[in-house]
Amino acid sequence: MSDNDQSDIQTESHSYDGIEEQNNPMPDWWIWLFILCVIFSSIYWLHYQVGGGQSQREEYEKAIARFTKETKDGAALTIVDSEQSLIEYMKNESAVRGGAEMFSSKCAMCHGENLEGKIGPNLTDQYWTAGNGSRMAIVHTIRKGSAEKGMPPWESMLKPNEIKNVAAFIYSKIGSNPQNAKAPEGNQVKNVEQ
Repeated sequence: MSDNDQSDIQTESHSYDGIEEQNNPMPDWWIWLFILCVIFSSIYWLHYQVGGGQSQREEYEKAIARFTKETKDGAALTIVDSEQSLIEYMKNESAVRGGAEMFSSKCAMCHGENLEGKIGPNLTDQYWTAGNGSRMAIVHTIRKGSAEKGMPPWESMLKPNEIKNVAAFIYSKIGSNPQNAKAPEGNQVKNVEQ
C-alpha cells in the first residue's frame, strides 16, 4: 500500500505481535441489509406469533382435509354412476362444453379435433373397440384406458366430473359424420341412444 492509501484508513493504537489492527468499517450496503433483515424478521414474527398467521403445519392439515373431501366426493360420484344418472348428467350443456375443452387439450391428438379418429378410433360412428357404446362403457374406457389399443387410463389425471364431461362430449358427437373420418373399427353397436 502506498502512503496515500494508508492515510484513508484509520489505524487504532492496538498492536499485537507486531500486527497493527486497523479500523475498516463495514460497507453501507451490509448495514442496510442487516437492518432490512431485522425489519423483515420483526414483521414475520408479528404475523405468525401475534397476528394469527397459519403455520406450515396448519396449511398442511387444511390441504389434507381438502384433498380428503375431494377424494370422498369423487368416490361418491363414481359409486352412484349409472346409465340413467349419466343420461341426466349428459343433458347438461355446460358438461358438454367442459368436455369439449378437456377433449381438445387431452384427447384430440389421438382421436382428432372432430373425433374423426387419428391414431385412436373414430368416436362418431356406431363401432366400438372397447365396451358396448353405452355411457357407462365410455366413462369406464376413459377411466381405465384400453391397454391393448394404447389408450392410457385417465382416472389419475382427470377428476371424476371431468371424465364424465369428456364422455358427455363424445356422446353428443355420435352420428356427426365428420370429414376424413377413420374407417370403422371394432364391433358395431346399433342400440346406442342419443
